[in-house]
Amino acid sequence: MKSYKPLIGWILALAAINWGLVGLMGVNLVEMVLGAGTTLTKAAYVLVGLVGVYKLYLILGGGGKK
Repeated sequence: MKSYKPLIGWILALAAINWGLVGLMGVNLVEMVLGAGTTLTKAAYVLVGLVGVYKLYLILGGGGKK
């Protein structure tokens, strides 16, 4: 089974870039690409949130080798 860790890294990197653009220039790439307030946009935000929670779980020691 292939590792999903690179995918998680890419999602978090893109989310960070998007938030940086929102903060610096008021440009939201997610809404530009998927449409403001669409179901797809909401799903993208939920996905990023879930990935963030999972990454925090890993950082705090969850799922580690014993």
